[in-house]
Parts: sequence; structure tokens; C-alpha cells
Amino acid sequence: NRLFESANTLRGENLQLTVANEKLRCEVTGGIGVVVSGGGGTNAALEARLLAQADELAQLHKRRGEHTQQIVDLNNKMQELTKDLKSKEA
Repeated sequence: NRLFESANTLRGENLQLTVANEKLRCEVTGGIGVVVSGGGGTNAALEARLLAQADELAQLHKRRGEHTQQIVDLNNKMQELTKDLKSKEA
């Protein structure tokens, strides 16, 4: 039962990360247009912001991958425990 709860929690976090990822993509895409058409003084600030958001996006992707792997591992463990339980019941 705790495995199901953990899996559901991780799925929820993955969904939140996906939403955050899409928001960042929209901001970055909007930021690129501003960088191209912006003035010289704001370019450096916008490029720094873009770089920071790209770094954050990379970290979010990494966390999402880790969470996905954790879900796979938990599902495998749950299947093993289910097999063990069925064999003990028989």
C-alpha cells in the first residue's frame, strides 16, 4: 500500500514538474524574442535569465528522470512482493 502511495506521490511530482517545465519553455521562448529585439543594456540581463532558466530546466529534467526511475523500481519491487505473497499463500 505504501508503494502505491509513493508511486502516486511521484506521479504527482512528475506532473507538477511537467507543468513547471512548460511554463519555463514558454518564458524562454518569449525571452528569446525579446533578446533579439531588445536594447543593448537589457541583453546581458535577459541572457543571464535565459541561462538560469535553462539550467533550472535541465535540473527539472534530471529530477523527472530520477522520479521516473524510482517509479519503475517501486513497481518492480511491488511485483516481486506480490509474487512472494502469492507463493506463500499457495
